[in-house]
Amino acid sequence: MRLATLFILLLLLVSPAFADVELARKGKRPVLLTEVYQHQGEPFMALDEVLDAVGLRGDWDSVRHIYRFRSPAGKASLSPGSRYLKLGDFRFDLKTRPRFIDSRLRVGEDFILEQLPRLTGSEIYYRNLSPAVERPGSAESATERLFSFLTRRKVRSPESGVRSILIDAGHGGSDAGSLVRGAPAEKEIVLSVGQSLARRLKMDLGATADLTRTGDYDLSAEQRLDLLTQSNVDLYLSLHVQTGFSTKSQGVSFSIPPSGAFYDPQAETRSLVLVEKMTEALQKQGFTVQGLYRPALLGLSSVATPSIHVELGYLSHEIDLETLSSAQGQERIVGALFDGIRNYSDTLKENSR
Repeated sequence: MRLATLFILLLLLVSPAFADVELARKGKRPVLLTEVYQHQGEPFMALDEVLDAVGLRGDWDSVRHIYRFRSPAGKASLSPGSRYLKLGDFRFDLKTRPRFIDSRLRVGEDFILEQLPRLTGSEIYYRNLSPAVERPGSAESATERLFSFLTRRKVRSPESGVRSILIDAGHGGSDAGSLVRGAPAEKEIVLSVGQSLARRLKMDLGATADLTRTGDYDLSAEQRLDLLTQSNVDLYLSLHVQTGFSTKSQGVSFSIPPSGAFYDPQAETRSLVLVEKMTEALQKQGFTVQGLYRPALLGLSSVATPSIHVELGYLSHEIDLETLSSAQGQERIVGALFDGIRNYSDTLKENSR
């Protein structure tokens, strides 16, 4: 009897958990995908079923171990465990790596929500009919762990302005970030800009400015958290660059944490003021600014420190690429970012009088 019970428990532990989702191009009749594998709370869907639901087709190359398919945006490919979707000469980040489950290559929700619109050139209807329920004590996502500690901190008094800044140069090491043929990788550009900005903040603003990484090496979310918890910063700045579906996409864009009950109102107000000051400084230097996007900053749900995510430009745009790739262009960006932070700091001091 005991052996039978153990056998049943073993089956429960190794058997996959399935769910259902609806998927279609917007305006089309949704297709029901019933073989959705839940792995650690993340839904994984068979790539061939996902593509079929939006009218695309592909084939698995068993020799090169890669899945290829055509789309209105061009030839695309995916491979198991890859950090990227390859589309023509461009590579786009995948937050969730494709994996083989039950002998099928499967992709996560971020592929559907972020990559399918790019591949199809249309909006995507997606509905998870069986979302995973987070159990008490279950592990948070890496990005939530990275920033959740900020909720335990109060926003500093504004009298002294900005005295301590943490700059996160995105990606690093084996994670190159956005890539375009013949151009520096995203990880190289943001590290160079971050280092220059930190030096300028120390020299001309007298502030403490640290980077989450100081070289080209892998840095996990947990390691970034360790670095962040060792200091009490007035401002968190995350630097990235991107590529676009269209070569016409251009300019700097900002994101801040989503507004909500768990976002400290002071932190939200100051984040918005910082975006305003940076926008003014960038435009004064002749940069195109796309604007502010309220969707989550790196998955943030609750923050008590002014924090912004900056996309410095598009590697897929000729002018942005030239700016981001050259020392002179990077210094122009650093100058504008510095002016924005300095003006933000001055505004805090003035408003506290």
